[in-house]
Amino acid sequence: MPDKANASKKKSQKLKRNPKRKIDDEEKELAEKESNFKNSISSQLPEQKEEIDKIVETTESMTGNIQSLKSKLQVLTSEVDEEEEKVKKIFQMDGSEVLSLPELSQNSLKAPILQKEILMLIPNQNALLKDLDVLHNSSQMKDMFTFIEEAYKRLDAS
Repeated sequence: MPDKANASKKKSQKLKRNPKRKIDDEEKELAEKESNFKNSISSQLPEQKEEIDKIVETTESMTGNIQSLKSKLQVLTSEVDEEEEKVKKIFQMDGSEVLSLPELSQNSLKAPILQKEILMLIPNQNALLKDLDVLHNSSQMKDMFTFIEEAYKRLDAS
């Protein structure tokens, strides 16, 4: 310890005798610190540049994807508009989104009345209705209904 104390005293005495050397030593120390700082920054810059380049690349890619999606959305929107126009023409819809149906003819309104008129021409209506009920509930008629249903199922399946 006494050696260190003596070395420190000698150094301070030399610096007192030669103040220019003190300034030179401080300048050297500052130059070393500056050099160290520059080296650490210059080693960090390429890493940061790589990160920035990756971020820019990702941003450009996302921007391209967004533009692509926007154009696809416009195409789909125009297709939907065209389909809506076709539907309006097919179903004859007016602006209020209500289906416009043609008016019923007078003949269609008279159909139930004609049925009553035909039944009036038959002298024994109750016997006719009983005969129709027997025919309707017969096994032959049920077999025919089953056959027709099966035919429709096969037709729908094909």
